[in-house]
This record gives sequence, C-alpha cells and structure tokens, in this order.
Amino acid sequence: MFGRLIKKVLFLCLFFALGVGTLSAQQIETSHIGFLNRLAAGIERGEIEGKDIRQFMLEERISLKEGELSKLKSLLEDSSVLTEIVIMDGKRCAACFYKDGLRVFAITYPADYQLVLGVTLMEAEDKLIDAVHNTPIPPIKTSSVSRDLLTQRGNSVVYVKTGSSYIVPKLNSNRYYVAVDNNITVSDSASVNLLVDSADIKVSRPPSNCNAKRECGLLSFIKRIFGCSRFQPQETDLQRDAEVQTRMTINEESDSLVSAMQSDSLMLPRDSLVFELLYSEDMPIESMANLVTDTDIDVSISLDILQVKYGYRTEQFTVPLRQWIAFCLTEGCQPYFGVISQDSSEVVCELIMHNELFGYVHVMKLTFAPSVISQRRGVVKARLNSYVPINNLKSLYDEYK
Repeated sequence: MFGRLIKKVLFLCLFFALGVGTLSAQQIETSHIGFLNRLAAGIERGEIEGKDIRQFMLEERISLKEGELSKLKSLLEDSSVLTEIVIMDGKRCAACFYKDGLRVFAITYPADYQLVLGVTLMEAEDKLIDAVHNTPIPPIKTSSVSRDLLTQRGNSVVYVKTGSSYIVPKLNSNRYYVAVDNNITVSDSASVNLLVDSADIKVSRPPSNCNAKRECGLLSFIKRIFGCSRFQPQETDLQRDAEVQTRMTINEESDSLVSAMQSDSLMLPRDSLVFELLYSEDMPIESMANLVTDTDIDVSISLDILQVKYGYRTEQFTVPLRQWIAFCLTEGCQPYFGVISQDSSEVVCELIMHNELFGYVHVMKLTFAPSVISQRRGVVKARLNSYVPINNLKSLYDEYK
C-alpha cells in the first residue's frame, strides 16, 4: 500500500528459535504504521489526546533522532519512501525512513502495545476472551528435527533442542525429543534404552519417591503477581532421567529382545534415527513443555483459566490448550516455560508468552495432575495475568538499574 520495506522486525517476530510463524507483514504495517499515522495527524494538529505534541512525546518517551517532525505525514504518503521498523534491545522500536538510499527521518518509541495499538490495558483485557475463542486451532503437523540441533542429556533417553530463555535459564523455550528407529525408542547409537509405549514392553511404576517438592523458581515480578518461590532446583534433570529409566521394568517375554538389541550385532546406526517429540507420563514436565511451546501434539486438554484483570476484576473461561497456544503464537508471542514445584500428585508450572514487538507478556500459572499427560485429556487449572506491560518494569532491564 505504501510501497514500504519492513524487514528487520520480521526476523524478530516471524522466525523464533521454535521456527513457528506468527505476525504477518500486513499485521505489522497495520499496527506500527497505523501508530505513525496517528502521530503524524497529531503533529499536524499540534496536539494528541488534549496534550501539546511535544508534551505528549515527552510523556510517552518518543524521541526524534533525525529529520523534522513536520515531514512525517508527507513521508508516510510518499510511495517512493522505504520504511524500516526495528526492535532495539527488546524495549524500544525505531522507525527509519529512506529516500533514494539515504535515511531522511528516524524516530524511536517504546515497544508498548497501548501506545502502538491505541488501546488501554482494560480494553485489551476485555477483548481477550473473544479473541482467543475466534482463533482457529491449527491441524496437527508432523515433522522431525535434525540430530545436529539436539543435545543428548547425559546418557539418558532425552534429547533437548535448546531454545532461548527469559530472564533466568530455567524459564526457557526448550523442546524435548526421543530417538526412534522401527518403532523402537533409543537413547543413542551407543546403547539402546526402551522408553514407553512400545508394543513389546510393559511399563510399571514402583512406589513414588517424589514426595519432596522440586522448586524451580520464578522471576521477582512473577513472584509479586502470584506469590511464588524463587528458583531453587533441588535435583538435576539427569537425576530425574535416571529415575525414570530405573522405574521401567520389562516383562520376561521382552528380555531376549532387549539383550539382543544391546549387543553389538544390532547397534543402530546414527543415520537411521528419527527424533520425535517426547510425550510420556513418566516425564510430565518435558511433555508439558512440548505442549505449551507449539500446537503439534494431539491432545484434548483444556485450560480452566481465571483471568485476573486490572482493578481487581476477574473472569473465568475454558479453552482448549492448543487454541490458547495458537492464539498466543498468532499474536507474535514467544513461549517460555518453567517449573515452580512438583510432587507425585501435582505439578505447578509457569508459562510466559512474551511479545517483544508490542512490549507485553501473558503470565500464566499452570497446575495439573500428571494423569492429564497420560490420558491426553483433562483440565489444567490456570491463573492468567494478560497484557502485562514490560517496557516500564525497572527490574527487567539493566538501563534502569
């Protein structure tokens, strides 16, 4: 429409480490260019929201870096002008205008959805439920991942595709995989370990020794929202992997099969392995991490969400888990998952949906029984603080410390 080039921002919001598509170029143009048009109209009038334009820009932390404010409207209307929208270190946006290859105008402003979209926090909160229910649930996609992108966790059955982290390492977008060959799950070409769901194997559970809760902390601002503990990991992932493998027992009919598989004559070549998403009741944390970081696992799990709104208002609604994840990804959010606590009957986790382009997070505390994972259905309790603005949270950014 405007003959613009909008590039760098696409690499930030379209291609996450997870490789999931989110916002389209049209959505970005509608939002950020729409904001610039509103600003240009205010500059022409000399006021915005009843405030002098320079007072408005000062209060909203909008800074002119190059060019003249009076030229913004004509630049937006000039089809020969190219525009570049850039996210600067996660908290500010820059709009740069180029004509004949030269930059002629540049302005910076907060990555703040209330400023960019022209909505208030309460308006955004009140529209959320309808927006979620109107989001299509995508079909299940089947895909494999290259071995080069994975790291084996010790000698366990678990492989990790390491994603980015948010504030602390334990709150991350990691995804978890197992290697399969001819429907046999293996941990590596050097040794063969059977996990679950193999037709020739029966898995039984001994009495659980997981009575002590495993605290895996949260951010200070999430602690204030939910009253949660700090991250205090009490056991390592490798220890838990080892316990899972120890719990697995194989019936007598499978003993000979396992012995043969572990012999040198039946070692599986690395090139023959295919890595599939881990989903097992023996590993509910990794399974839930895979569920909330994309929509590619077929489950009938629902979220019973208590939305806590501004002004101590609350609203409760139920939505399929996959639809909530699809909504957040469509918004342009990057998911980050961490564990608050775990025992034999309940797992409490944190899910952060971070939208860098518009400067907010959806903060969700999830509580579920491990049986939800094994049955692939059921209800996960969720407490949601939506559209939490982060560009003004001093504790998150070094520049304000």
